[in-house]
Amino acid sequence: MNAVEIEQAISDLAEQPFDAENFPYAFLEAFGNKETVIKRLKSGGENKSDVQNGVLQRNNIHIAVCKVGETNAILDALRASSATDKFKAKFILATDGVDFEAEDLNTGETEEYYQRSSLIGVRPKVPKGTQDAEPSYRIQKNFYRKW
Repeated sequence: MNAVEIEQAISDLAEQPFDAENFPYAFLEAFGNKETVIKRLKSGGENKSDVQNGVLQRNNIHIAVCKVGETNAILDALRASSATDKFKAKFILATDGVDFEAEDLNTGETEEYYQRSSLIGVRPKVPKGTQDAEPSYRIQKNFYRKW
């Protein structure tokens, strides 16, 4: 998938009501993962996560969905997870459907988003008085450029 196709898939995902159970799979699918990969992750055979409600795709990303208000704690749990290290996840991502926090484990860069908007149901946190960055650009810059 190219950047335009990924952006469209993310926009389509954002238009749907948040589905905590299927969000990790829909997110991975939006980034071009094939249906067979998603099926293997759903069946548990390829999902190496040791975090509750987590999905870990080997050599890629560790995602977890949590209760509202717990994204920071779950991001910490993903970071501390032995599976994250063992299976060489490059990114960690936690969301409760309102808040969205992600980290690039190679660089330590983090992205925090809040409230539903036009991208994955989230809006970037920006300091008051600064120009709001385009959410799709921020996701592109920090995620799908590296995938």
